[in-house]
Amino acid sequence: MSCDPPWSGSVGECTGRTSFTSRSSSKRRRRTSTQGPVTVRTNHAMPLWWKRLIKASSAEWRFPAPYTSEPMGFWFLYIIGKKGETKKRIETETRTSISIPKPGLEGEIVITGQQRGGVISARTRIDVLLDSFRKKQPFTHFLSFALNQPVVQEKFLQFKEEVLEKCSQDHGVSSSLFQNPAKLHLTLGTLVLLNEQEIQRACDLLQQCKEDFVDQITGGKPLSVEVAGVEYMNDDPAMMDVLYAKVHMKDGSDKLQVIADQLVEKFVASGLMLREWDRVKLHATVMNTLFRKDPSGAEERSSTVSGKSSFKERESFNGRNILKLFENFSFGEVQLDAVLLSQRYSSDASGYYGTAGRLLLH
Repeated sequence: MSCDPPWSGSVGECTGRTSFTSRSSSKRRRRTSTQGPVTVRTNHAMPLWWKRLIKASSAEWRFPAPYTSEPMGFWFLYIIGKKGETKKRIETETRTSISIPKPGLEGEIVITGQQRGGVISARTRIDVLLDSFRKKQPFTHFLSFALNQPVVQEKFLQFKEEVLEKCSQDHGVSSSLFQNPAKLHLTLGTLVLLNEQEIQRACDLLQQCKEDFVDQITGGKPLSVEVAGVEYMNDDPAMMDVLYAKVHMKDGSDKLQVIADQLVEKFVASGLMLREWDRVKLHATVMNTLFRKDPSGAEERSSTVSGKSSFKERESFNGRNILKLFENFSFGEVQLDAVLLSQRYSSDASGYYGTAGRLLLH
């Protein structure tokens, strides 16, 4: 990550009454302006911990606002508050003026104040509010490896047929529990991407990960994995909510696990992903009680992360016989050649999730 301040070079510009240094790709130059207030324009990739502003009599800070297709995005409740109380309180306590895009429109949040300290304080408080907002949102995208190759789909359909044939009398077992074979995948982590800038940041970060460590681990070759065996997530096999197929490297190495863990580390550090586990659990969901109400197979993240409780709505199933009969069931061997930034509630021509970006392993 570059350590250049976000207002330097091509990222932004400053004009003001004080002397400052401006940098470009070709040279450094020093200039002094005697007119107008200082303007600091930040780009969307600026880390939230960067709080430095140059000394000036006044300053303006711009950064992208979250955008949703809803007429009134929920984030307004966090920044503006009831009858504008939250926004007014921040403005009063930090002695700033805050401009926010109208509901339903994409744009910038602009903070203007006479003292840089006030502007920094207002930005920090808005960051906290937006972070709280993000944590309560259902995820929009997720990092995945596609496991919908023909051989795996065929074996999965065989698994489904045999389970329904041998275990349909068990409590809660029905065809509505099964994953859509075209959407079989390995989830690495989920993301809440609130606008096009954040989607682009995620795509750029994927490419950075490829250069930083992925190519070194894979040697520029796809990963050969085997999808075999089933396991469950909760404590009681008689009250299952999720049954998944296990995924492991054919050569017995930990390459897949290392790549998954390091990708999540990078995305968590960027602020685009929330940490759910200390280590990525490599699994491919084959049965899920959430699928009863969500046949698209789009529900992936636990309800505690999304801020919504759905456990009371789930009807668990007795999976004891499934575990006994299909403990070592083989779903086939596949070549993993790309990490995908998949979009929730979408489908491409193959039936898999729409792809917003990808990291090629070869």
